[in-house]
Amino acid sequence: MFRRLKRLHRAYFSKPAGDRVLYRTAAKMPATSILEIGVGDGIRTQRLLKHVLTTPEVESIRYTGIDLFEMRDDESGIPLREAHRLLRQDGSRIQLVPGDPFTALARTANTLPDTDLVLISFDQDAESLARSWFYLPRMLHDKSIVLVESLVESKDAEGPIESTYQVMPREEIDQLATPTRMRERAPRFLRRWY
Repeated sequence: MFRRLKRLHRAYFSKPAGDRVLYRTAAKMPATSILEIGVGDGIRTQRLLKHVLTTPEVESIRYTGIDLFEMRDDESGIPLREAHRLLRQDGSRIQLVPGDPFTALARTANTLPDTDLVLISFDQDAESLARSWFYLPRMLHDKSIVLVESLVESKDAEGPIESTYQVMPREEIDQLATPTRMRERAPRFLRRWY
């Protein structure tokens, strides 16, 4: 009973409010395979993993986190070693991949089939993320959900900017991943190979 109350609290009353979408989505699926592009400070991820592991249908999780870790220009992230320590949960298999979205997915996409839930943070490099869409469809199945974080202004004028997640439709993912789109983004001297 206590677990159910805690799950309901996270899904409908937790702070920050933008993360509630994550908890509700992960509970509906239930998500046993999660890919997160942009781990940040790791607190959101830690809460999400705990939340998913309390779902009755979930015994274990395969979590993959892609982030720059120590390579970040600012202090907003978490070092790789500390992220491993923070995210280690009973019943979860954690894989942390240092790098930008494109290089990390180029190395790991084929090892991540049937990913249930993909989370993409707002702070990712736009060019690297645009190139990484090519790898995403091979990792998804029919019921996979891709959530993209965006920033929104607070309802009150002096409040902080908040984040929220929106579901990206599968058609849009497939369109972003098509070779013709990659060909358009590729430098002129590489276009003949696409």
